[in-house]
Amino acid sequence: MKQRVKERFAVEIQSHYNFIDRQQGFMQAPKADGGMEKVPFMTMSVGIVSPSQRSFTDIREITELAADARRQDS
Repeated sequence: MKQRVKERFAVEIQSHYNFIDRQQGFMQAPKADGGMEKVPFMTMSVGIVSPSQRSFTDIREITELAADARRQDS
């Protein structure tokens, strides 16, 4: 399921970019020094946490574990 969600996101996000950006495969964004830089399209990272793997006593534990799992997915 995780992979299917990420694949669908990658396809659907394309509709948020203009034709030229999609053709190039990136966007151009202004830099602080006045120049331009190539910026990749948005991606999605997914972290899955399950109570079958571990019991939780506090919402912060779930949040931290999900953040760690999401970072590992990048």
